[in-house]
Amino acid sequence: MAQRYPKDKLNIWVLNDRSADDTGQIARRVSAVYPLVKVFDIPPGENQGKARVLNYGLSMVSTPFLSIYDADNRPEPEASCGSQWRPTPGPGSKSRRSSRPG
Repeated sequence: MAQRYPKDKLNIWVLNDRSADDTGQIARRVSAVYPLVKVFDIPPGENQGKARVLNYGLSMVSTPFLSIYDADNRPEPEASCGSQWRPTPGPGSKSRRSSRPG
């Protein structure tokens, strides 16, 4: 929660793909303290893997910019101030990352 991005404009989504570690449980404890953290359980299905999880998350994005981090990544406090991507419609999926804001 050390990000220096305006908290009223920040949404943190944890996409839980039923991994064997405790990511889902930890994320739920964090979301109980920080309402800007939302936990989404990826529904079971074929083609398990990171691409499926990212496509699932991207299909729900309605914000103008987004940043993607793995659960084991600890971004620097300024990271969210310039690393966003603008999702745009793309072939085969509802959204894809395309260009960095200028």
